[in-house]
Amino acid sequence: MRVVLHDWHDNCAINILKQIRKSCHESSRVLIADCMMLPAIPTRLEDCNSQGSFEEVLNDVSNISISPSHAVMSFLQSLISLQPYQLMPAPYPLPQNFGFATKAQNLFDVAMLVVVNALERTSPQFEKVLAESGFKINKVSSTRGTATSTPNLGRFPT
Repeated sequence: MRVVLHDWHDNCAINILKQIRKSCHESSRVLIADCMMLPAIPTRLEDCNSQGSFEEVLNDVSNISISPSHAVMSFLQSLISLQPYQLMPAPYPLPQNFGFATKAQNLFDVAMLVVVNALERTSPQFEKVLAESGFKINKVSSTRGTATSTPNLGRFPT
């Protein structure tokens, strides 16, 4: 199901998922590809590897020098390892949703609310809707792309 649930308010989304649940076998999986909003709260400096004020963090970053060969080797190593894409944490002092980088996603959330009384959901909101419809989250995968790209939300019936 791709970008369906964001068109519906919680009660309607739960009803849609309950109907899907009725037709599922015990071993069925439902894949939901939808936008997952990140929290817009500030990143805490304590959560970062670096210590000090914002100015000290900027100075630390500006003093880092990486040779092109190191960057190329690092890129090639990431291709070879074939690890699934993981959403990187926002560095201090950016908010956890990277601020301006998610502007389009936030505007779309407001548009959905105004036009069809729906919303782009956060992880806890997805958990609530899915739990009330008899599903549980198995895995959340992020995709590479623009700020409006859609994470794939794997679901198993409970």
